[in-house]
Amino acid sequence: MLLPSKELFNGTKTPVTTTAEMRVALGQLRDYLAALLGEDSDNKAAARSLLGVINTVIPAGMAGLFFSKVAPSGWLKANGAAVVSDSYADLTAAVYCGDAANATAAWGYRCTNPANPSGSRSTVGAYLVLPDARGEFLRGFDDGRGIDVSRVLWALQAGALLSHAHGVSDPGHAHSVYDPGHAHSYGSLPPFTRTGEMAATGSTGYMVGSSGFQSYGTAGAGTGIGIYAALTGISIGATGGTENLVRNLAALICIKY
Repeated sequence: MLLPSKELFNGTKTPVTTTAEMRVALGQLRDYLAALLGEDSDNKAAARSLLGVINTVIPAGMAGLFFSKVAPSGWLKANGAAVVSDSYADLTAAVYCGDAANATAAWGYRCTNPANPSGSRSTVGAYLVLPDARGEFLRGFDDGRGIDVSRVLWALQAGALLSHAHGVSDPGHAHSVYDPGHAHSYGSLPPFTRTGEMAATGSTGYMVGSSGFQSYGTAGAGTGIGIYAALTGISIGATGGTENLVRNLAALICIKY
């Protein structure tokens, strides 16, 4: 079966398409589609498949990036707002965290007060809390792989720094020594008359004539040597800013409802 020519429909036929010709063309188109899809087909998915049409239906809960400040039609900003569940039934069905996690989930939970979502959590609340993706990076859900262990879908993750080492700069250092020099004095002590006295005092002496011993001694003296403190010069450099960043572009993250 041949389809009617494009000229019959797009207004380029000369002379101009008549009403009778249009009726014939539409009848031919109807017969072609009936033969392709069946007389009473209401299976849209099957019809799309037969026609080679890509399914363009976007499911509720899907995230989208937009280089715009305004959410497009059919989308909501992922800004942590609490929206009326009944008004977004498909979205609620897609992203609600479930009754068991309603008390702890960071988003996707129900509440009763949109002005205070976290403080009014309720499994029967009329509002659904959206994820707040503003200023955040998205990470693929681990889903049992074992890289991001123990994460649940409705949770936030704080920043962390991978364990690493810092290089140390040590230019070496030296201590200075101060030595002003010193001297010992030498002088005589009172004479001894017995060897025991000399032994008791520990002085060194010698005999002078036969009258006894005369003692001479060397007095002690401090050296005055000093060793001064010195800085090591060792330094460990710091680097980085107030957060860990990768090169990036800013986009508005929205969620389909």
